Amino acid sequence: MPEHLRPLLWQIACSSANAALREEIEEYVAELHPDDVPRYIERLQKSNAQGPAFQNTYHELVAGHLLRKRGFAPRYDPTVVIAGKARTPDWDVPATPKTPQFLCDVFTANPEVQRAKRDAAVRDLTSRLGAIPVGVVLMITTERGIAHEASKNAATARQVERWLRAGAAEGDSTSASGFTFNVIRVSPAFTNVQFIAPVSTFWGDDDPLADTIKEKVAKYAGAGMPIVVAIFADFVTAVGIEEVKRAILGNGRASGVFSREALSAILWIRCVGETWELRPFSNPSARQPLAEELFA
Repeated sequence: MPEHLRPLLWQIACSSANAALREEIEEYVAELHPDDVPRYIERLQKSNAQGPAFQNTYHELVAGHLLRKRGFAPRYDPTVVIAGKARTPDWDVPATPKTPQFLCDVFTANPEVQRAKRDAAVRDLTSRLGAIPVGVVLMITTERGIAHEASKNAATARQVERWLRAGAAEGDSTSASGFTFNVIRVSPAFTNVQFIAPVSTFWGDDDPLADTIKEKVAKYAGAGMPIVVAIFADFVTAVGIEEVKRAILGNGRASGVFSREALSAILWIRCVGETWELRPFSNPSARQPLAEELFA
């Protein structure tokens, strides 16, 4: 199958670019309690159809690994009955000599849906362009005010290929389906089209982050146990440590998330190079606070 038609599961399982990711997943799955392994694998496989779902399920696994490194023994996807309803937090963490039993739920701050669809459509187009066997470099820009429909990508790629094969030279340009394509280099050193993709611009917004944290806390507050929320952020969301701090403090329109007494701590997790970094924030107003040192 052409690369742009191959499903995400193929990219994860077979692409040489994902070898390190596969090794990491295998390592962390091997750390799970044996009874939890089949359930996690099933969840991971079912999430393959959409990037955000796979990413969040993968991040659940990373959070469990980081908890184990800190001396905890978390169990994956337990069933907890709260007010007569079965709930399934990502991790149930048994008590230790220093900590009570607590629940940990994980979420990834993904881009908003409309933007995610737009970016996916552009990735699909550039994948098709990259399969064209012509040695050129294209600068791709978007035309303002025009909606980009993924259903037109195949026709757009064919149109661009015909234009290139007709002898497009450096400096030439053409437009199709709301995109402009500029030839910035022609070189026999390239066997396929190379490209500089259009830049995606957006505003950062603290409210969705705070709202999601509050929803997590409300969902599990009735369990009578400390609640810990672990947050991962897709780097293209513009959500970072400062946004987490503002969610904690509030922004004038709403109170901060640490006003929720059931929330004992927030874990901010990001990947730097090949290393996972965890920054804990303990809620001093929690009914059962968990000290930041416990997660150091």
